[in-house]
Amino acid sequence: MQQRLAIARATLHRPEILLLDEPFSGLDLEAAELLTQWMKTFVTSGKTVVMATHDLEQGLSGVNRWVFLERGKIEEELTGDYAIVRERYKQFLRERKGELS
Repeated sequence: MQQRLAIARATLHRPEILLLDEPFSGLDLEAAELLTQWMKTFVTSGKTVVMATHDLEQGLSGVNRWVFLERGKIEEELTGDYAIVRERYKQFLRERKGELS
């Protein structure tokens, strides 16, 4: 309920840009689906959502531009198909894992 309230408060004044940090955290399936649909409508109306998330599946739904960050720096920017971005993200993680070995 706290997460739902936080999202409601963030959207109450109808901002042009919405900054969300792990917005799906603590939401049940129904609330997560409602949030996804709401974000799609928000973006369709010409507004912007900037979201930080570790939940790849939720994070990629309804998004049209992705930015991979590492240590606060943009490592890669992508646009396009969900499947392509998902595979590139997996590759990105494998590359980073290899650098740590």
